[in-house]
Amino acid sequence: MDTITFRTVTPIFEFEFEDKSDIFDYSGSLNDASYNITLKFYPQGTETFEELVKFVAVDYRNELTAIYMHPLHSFATCYFLVINLMVPETERTVLASNSLESLQLTSAMLSALNLHSTKEIRLYNTYEFRSPPHQYTKYGKSTPNIGQTWNSLFGMSTGMLN
Repeated sequence: MDTITFRTVTPIFEFEFEDKSDIFDYSGSLNDASYNITLKFYPQGTETFEELVKFVAVDYRNELTAIYMHPLHSFATCYFLVINLMVPETERTVLASNSLESLQLTSAMLSALNLHSTKEIRLYNTYEFRSPPHQYTKYGKSTPNIGQTWNSLFGMSTGMLN
């Protein structure tokens, strides 16, 4: 059976391991999918950029060259959280540009990373790719909200207080 890989790439700003050669690497399974999660240092350069965006059609990769920079601040990063989720190709997944499992893993990892850090991590976008590429979307981009993620884990309302 063929598989589809959903990849999320989240730049993590103002973050570093004590030793830049340290890597967080974890693999597992969720429902009928298998996944690999990596948090590591990706130095700026063509080779590592190509590794991060390898599931994006070559024609669209230039749109992602700012992946290392935070657009609202002068932060640069070389640490990325990369999640690859491999799912069997089905009628549902062949049409999907992302999956519920991929969203759940990304949300859980960003929440865990924020809880584990000595100061709040800085995020801006999570980039979403798939292989084989989706016929109608080149890639996705979402802005994670750690507060909403944290509150939803504990069943708290994320609405505004009156």
